[in-house]
Amino acid sequence: MKKFSDLKRISCLAIFLTLTGCATTPPPPLPQLIKHAVWETNDKALVYDACLKGLHLNGFMILVAERESGLLATEWKDISTASIDAKFRMNLLIFSEAPGHTSLSIRYDINWSGKEGHKVKTVEAEQIVSKSVTDTMDSLFLEFDRLVGKASDKGYASFTWK
Repeated sequence: MKKFSDLKRISCLAIFLTLTGCATTPPPPLPQLIKHAVWETNDKALVYDACLKGLHLNGFMILVAERESGLLATEWKDISTASIDAKFRMNLLIFSEAPGHTSLSIRYDINWSGKEGHKVKTVEAEQIVSKSVTDTMDSLFLEFDRLVGKASDKGYASFTWK
């Protein structure tokens, strides 16, 4: 009887150690990416000019600037690190959404790979690239806030890596 009780304790201990030893902490969630912003103004030209100037001041080369349609498109911006080749570009559309409100919609294109000798598409690499893009966008929106005032609303989306 004692032998069975000891075997039961050893089995429970082995299962416990196996489960706790295999448990890993999940990676932190990727930061949120600004996809949409709204300013309380009818002045679409003011928001357009602020976006154009903000992009320029943050080192973006402008590929397309169509004031009438409200479209701005950037060239690739390099955000590489020592271990990752990374770049991103954006299409921005400024439009009047409702009376007294001007909106900005952003579409991102992000491209990255590991440099020679570094793993590609690791969780750590995803975190690094995501943080670099969001830090760049935070800096850009600080400039927008300075030029046109703080956006009354912002919409966010999660990064999705394929």
